Amino acid sequence: MRRIGILTGRERRRRSNDEKKLLMLAEAEDAGIVVAEVARRHDLHPQQLYL
Repeated sequence: MRRIGILTGRERRRRSNDEKKLLMLAEAEDAGIVVAEVARRHDLHPQQLYL
């Protein structure tokens, strides 16, 4: 018997390379930028992006 999985939304675990993570942090550090906006742009919750 085979097991079949159905994803009905966003996948819970995302795999990001270190370069992408550093770019997101650098973007969030810019003066005048709202961290929540950067997080949403990268499909994250604001709590997942912290400096």
